[in-house]
Amino acid sequence: METIAYAALHKETEVRLKSSSGGVFTLLAEDVLSRGGVVFGAVVTENLQIAHIPVESMEELHRLRGSKYVRSRLGDSYARAEEYLRTGRAVLFTGTPCQIAGLKAYLKEDYVNLLCQDLVCHGAPEASVWEKYVQYREHLAGAKARSVNFRDKSTGWESYSLSMTFENGTVYRSIYWDDPYMKAFVKDLSLGNSCYRCTFKGIARQADITLADLWGAREMAPELYDGKGTSAVLVHTEKGKEALGRIEDRLRLQPLDAQKAAAHNPSMLRPASKPETREAFWKALETEDFATVAQRYCPRDPLGKRLFAKLKGIAKKILGR
Repeated sequence: METIAYAALHKETEVRLKSSSGGVFTLLAEDVLSRGGVVFGAVVTENLQIAHIPVESMEELHRLRGSKYVRSRLGDSYARAEEYLRTGRAVLFTGTPCQIAGLKAYLKEDYVNLLCQDLVCHGAPEASVWEKYVQYREHLAGAKARSVNFRDKSTGWESYSLSMTFENGTVYRSIYWDDPYMKAFVKDLSLGNSCYRCTFKGIARQADITLADLWGAREMAPELYDGKGTSAVLVHTEKGKEALGRIEDRLRLQPLDAQKAAAHNPSMLRPASKPETREAFWKALETEDFATVAQRYCPRDPLGKRLFAKLKGIAKKILGR
């Protein structure tokens, strides 16, 4: 079938505040779990690594919510998903487009009880870069890191922050354009080499459903925009259409032009460009602290641009938009 697109958000604001954008993943996952199924997704482990795991209860679902801007370790998740599928259990497998393609290649058949959901991927930073950043933050805090939120919405959906908590009670929070790790991510310096030649871009996907931030929601779907997160939902298959139908009563939905959504989210259509300074950035990380390297290769935006962004955020809060 031809891809159908929607602007969407969960009717419960609290769920959206705990999600990366509009909270649609939560409903897809709850539907599968309520039918005795299993949900695979990326979690932050106790040592702040990112790994794919299966979740079988509503109580565990919170671990899969939210973005993780690190390449996740898949481990044996493909094999475990196949085991569940063969027993007849419903499986929702979420991941990057390349991870979904890898699962399809591994399974070699289309299970009717498998629902695949990918996302619009900017690119996946390598775990080694993330580990160096965690070490840097732990050194500054004087304690081990206990948790991380890559999309802390306490500063807004569009001006989200990276936040970390530490065992000594210290809390670090910084808007993404000021945080060293996020600056390197946004500037495409920390991505794996395969991300620069990604072949899984485009509106049509191997997944049944694609979820993304609906950047430009204020213009494209103003009645679904409140600054707390709005999703773009792309439905690619009849299976995806049926899945969305099972949860639509708990969503606010509006038809969307997929091409217009892509215009506001170029990562949907094309891979990141490899910066000329990428190799120098990686080499410098071997001997220097993270913040020094990030400052050199992705310095702060000009003061005027940063002030404009902050004033824009303040204006939205005042106007309630």
